[in-house]
Amino acid sequence: MYFIHMRFPDRVVVDPEGSDYEALADAEEEARQAIRDLTADYLRGGRKFEVWSIRVCDRHGDLLSEVFTADTLAEVIPPIAIDVPSRKSTASLLIPVPPLREGGLFQHALDLISGVMERY
Repeated sequence: MYFIHMRFPDRVVVDPEGSDYEALADAEEEARQAIRDLTADYLRGGRKFEVWSIRVCDRHGDLLSEVFTADTLAEVIPPIAIDVPSRKSTASLLIPVPPLREGGLFQHALDLISGVMERY
């Protein structure tokens, strides 16, 4: 018997009934699926999702495992897709493209590649 408790920033919602799983790994997978399902529901509804983690406990309330929302979502959403500081830090990787000059597109591409090679 495992108890699945949802941890929010300011509280923990306790599972009073528990559920039977063959192994702790099965309860952890159920927790990951619950996070994915709840996140999808909140996103569709335009609501802020604030579940930090799901705690898997035994019948005595002892913590056996904790499945974190960030880790679970990182399995399906690359962190760079949602991490604002990461997007800002990649700004230095942008290479300014000079305006097209006489000599055609091929020459322009060669000049651009040469500029990149000199920079790195």
